[in-house]
Amino acid sequence: MKFGEHLVEQLTPEWKVEYIQYEKLKEMLYTYLEEKAKEGNRLPPYCQGFEEKFFKFCGEELRRITEFYIEKLSEAKHKFTAFQEGHQQLTNNFPV
Repeated sequence: MKFGEHLVEQLTPEWKVEYIQYEKLKEMLYTYLEEKAKEGNRLPPYCQGFEEKFFKFCGEELRRITEFYIEKLSEAKHKFTAFQEGHQQLTNNFPV
């Protein structure tokens, strides 16, 4: 199974927009390779600064995904704390 297919199969539907833009990254790489192949050893205009553009996009994706992860982790911690407090109240009110 290809990675892109695996990613789509495993994603959480309501978080779909938060996943890495794998297809966009793949498209950038394929375009780069196609343009480079057309020109032989010469670097075509599209390829100039490609690494900088590509890694900048990767960095932006990493930042965006990290922010989402931190947000979801914070939500989970708040839910866990509320659960612990509720559990503690129950055990205080109904000792075993």
